[in-house]
Amino acid sequence: MRADSQGAPNKPVWSGNKLIVEAPPPAILAAAKLVRASPQDLEDIAFLMNAKGLDEDAIMEAVGQLPQEHREIAADNMVVLALTRQSNRERIRPTRPRAKTGKGLNDCSRAKSMLRERVCWWI
Repeated sequence: MRADSQGAPNKPVWSGNKLIVEAPPPAILAAAKLVRASPQDLEDIAFLMNAKGLDEDAIMEAVGQLPQEHREIAADNMVVLALTRQSNRERIRPTRPRAKTGKGLNDCSRAKSMLRERVCWWI
C-alpha cells in the first residue's frame, strides 16, 4: 500500500495475482474533480462528502497539494460547490408528519427515501 504526499494511504480496491488497484484518499479525489468541475464531478464530490464524511476543510487541504496552476481553479470551483449545496438544501423541505391523520408521514417518508437514493442530486 502506497501513500499520498501527506502520508494518507491509498486504499486497495482490488487485488489479483499480478495487479493491485488502489484508490486515492477521498479528499484527494474530490480535489482533483474540482479542477474540471463538470456537473457529474460536482455530484460525485457531493456524494463523497456524504458517504465518506468529508468536509470543505479536508478538501481544501487536499487542493493545496495540487499543482500550482490547478489550485486557484479548484478553490474557485469549491465556492461553486458550496453555493450549489446550499441552494439544494434550501429547496428541499420535507413536510412534517401529521400526528392525527398520518397523511404527512407518507410524504416525509417518500422524501427521505428519495434523498437516500439520490443523495448526490440533493446535497
